[in-house]
This record gives sequence, structure tokens and C-alpha cells, in this order.
Amino acid sequence: MHLASPNQEISNCIKFASYIDEKESVDEQVSNKLQTFRLFEAIGDVLGEREKTVIRMRYGIGGDEFTQREVADLLNISRSYVSRIEKKALSKIGKEMDDYKL
Repeated sequence: MHLASPNQEISNCIKFASYIDEKESVDEQVSNKLQTFRLFEAIGDVLGEREKTVIRMRYGIGGDEFTQREVADLLNISRSYVSRIEKKALSKIGKEMDDYKL
């Protein structure tokens, strides 16, 4: 499976951030875009390769979005293992985001 390049990830970050409500202040928009960029950084910095692959596939980062069952079939692992990998990865990302806020 081919993973997104850093430029594609930044592009995805910008696309994701573009969904921000236009009624927000400029400060709020900048803050949200910064947090989104940090999220993409966290994915690259704190996750192992399998975790990155699962998160990217589950949430459509750099490609299509897949169900846990589809990810399991594509990676030739069980759906419950995909669920555990996803849960662990999201926990790591959440902790990394909390550390940024400190």
C-alpha cells in the first residue's frame, strides 16, 4: 500500500481545515488549522507503520475511507485487531495533542 507523501498530507490538512465554519473568527480558524496540522504531524511522529496505515485507511487520509472490515481484509488481519490498532493509535494521537496544549 502506498502512503501519502508529506505534501499530500499537508494538502489533506488544508482540505480538512477548509470545513471549518466560516462564522468563526480568524483567530479561531487559525487555531483550528494549526491543531489540524499538529494532528497530521502527530500521525507521522508517534505512530508505528501499521498504526499509520490503519488510521489513514479508516479516516481516508490520502485516499479512500474504509470500514474496519475492509481494512482487515486488505491487510489480511482480523477486524478486532484493526479495532485494537485503531483504538491504540487514536489514544497516542490524543496524548500527543494534549502535550501540544500544555
